[in-house]
Amino acid sequence: MTSDLWVDLFEPKHLNEMYGQEELVKAFQEYIKTGHIPNMTISGAPGCGKTLLVKCFATDLGYIKYVDGKQVDLIPGQFFLLDASSDRGIDYVRGTIKRLAQKPTTNGMLRLIVLDEFNYTPEAQAAMRSAMQECSDNTRFIIISNDPSNIIEPIISRCPLKVAKPLTLQNIKTIVEKIQKVKDFKISPEAIEYLYNLTQGDTRKFIGKLQDACLISNYNVQIQHIQNDTVDIQTAKSILEVAQVNYDQAVEVTLTIFNKTQNAKDLLNSLYFAIPLVRFADGIPDNEIIQRRLREKISQVDYYLTQGTNAKIQLDALINYIKLIKFIPLQCPKGK
Repeated sequence: MTSDLWVDLFEPKHLNEMYGQEELVKAFQEYIKTGHIPNMTISGAPGCGKTLLVKCFATDLGYIKYVDGKQVDLIPGQFFLLDASSDRGIDYVRGTIKRLAQKPTTNGMLRLIVLDEFNYTPEAQAAMRSAMQECSDNTRFIIISNDPSNIIEPIISRCPLKVAKPLTLQNIKTIVEKIQKVKDFKISPEAIEYLYNLTQGDTRKFIGKLQDACLISNYNVQIQHIQNDTVDIQTAKSILEVAQVNYDQAVEVTLTIFNKTQNAKDLLNSLYFAIPLVRFADGIPDNEIIQRRLREKISQVDYYLTQGTNAKIQLDALINYIKLIKFIPLQCPKGK
């Protein structure tokens, strides 16, 4: 059954249907033409089309096709798209990945193993390096990561980094025009720009919110029909201020927002940029030290979330840290 979701219905199936990744599309088309496919790492912001690009690549290679949103292997055993965020340990690499990479290939064709949301432990990454060396004759690895800084250098050196860029406003306008050819709706230029700024180049979010706004507006979208579930800076500022005096209230507000949006990273982003608006201590030096420490703490929490930790626990711990930060010595004691 075909999905009713626009994000699925209008998903590109081939490289020449992609938007906003002209340089990468050109490179991938050249790989298909020459038959020389390298290992690679693709990084970029969520929703910019990293995974979609690779799926289109595999489709144009003739390895797979998609029927009603489901992958059909045209050449079994040649293409594997694995969610690398669920199994991150060394046993998974030595077992599943290495086993797939060592299988015989069809007619000497290269096998593609794609590791999406790559977030392996250092030990597992070391095992990955070994697998790449042992299976280099018949297997190519494509790593997809929002944050390649967590990938060890020996892997990056074997899988050179390619960056997928967020879509531009013009790319988004082109996508809207494409959807309008199939779905009868109107949207004001101001609403397109507002929705683009709200979703920050994330195509999935843009199309999802566009479909929702069409339903709300009876297919005549204006700015007021677009639901904004992001945390504005003033709300983040209030959370930082309340957290210093009332831990329980600050936690309640923070978790209420998270339960509504299910997006801890957007909340952290707003808290981070609200820090300069809040006074944490009397006197410029002390206030600046606390602000810097809090920025560092938020950065740590953001990193922990990429490692799959519990978002609610991390947010609770952050509010607790803000409540206690004024009791932490600001300077190292001088030696006698």
